[in-house]
Amino acid sequence: MSGPSCAKAQRRPPRDIHTGSAATDLTAQDDIRDRVALHLLLDYGLRKGALQTIQFRHFDHLRKRVTIFTKGQKVRDLPIAQAA
Repeated sequence: MSGPSCAKAQRRPPRDIHTGSAATDLTAQDDIRDRVALHLLLDYGLRKGALQTIQFRHFDHLRKRVTIFTKGQKVRDLPIAQAA
């Protein structure tokens, strides 16, 4: 056959993003996320479904409030408690 070579280009192995200091940062973020989730579930009595719908934009850091969209299209505006 004539024409361009059909040899496959060598690919680099994927980089591991969980090495070095980045792994420490990701672990710290996961820890904070888990703590906030537990706080919302236990202290505010949130349901699992409401917790799954929370996004970062639902937190109002100036007013220190979080907006929760619950079952039945209800909206709850809850205060963000200070850390003890």
